[in-house]
Amino acid sequence: MSSLPNSNPYNPYVRLLGIIFSLGVALGSGLGYGFSQAISSTKQQKLPTQTELCYVSRIEYERLQPGMSLTDVQAILGSGGTEVDRTATTATFIWENPNGYKITTVFNIGKLESKKQTGLR
Repeated sequence: MSSLPNSNPYNPYVRLLGIIFSLGVALGSGLGYGFSQAISSTKQQKLPTQTELCYVSRIEYERLQPGMSLTDVQAILGSGGTEVDRTATTATFIWENPNGYKITTVFNIGKLESKKQTGLR
């Protein structure tokens, strides 16, 4: 009995197809996981609750420096910031006082790129 030439596991074409299939499965799984993480992270935007009211001032605003991480900024302003926009590389957060005075920050690839204040004294 002879076996079919295409079913021989030592046939280079069969091995190549096996490798391509394995890579496709691995990459497809990784992309699917990445997309699901991206979707779930946009749904988890933190909104301030009544007990997390912000009271930011010009002093905190002046302490913010380009290159700081979100964690560094939250250590200065508090965790009550609201994420208002996100792209693949940037995220915008606002810390707003009850009187409407606020600090707006833009992070690019996780680092503070710009800051803006409205009404702070």
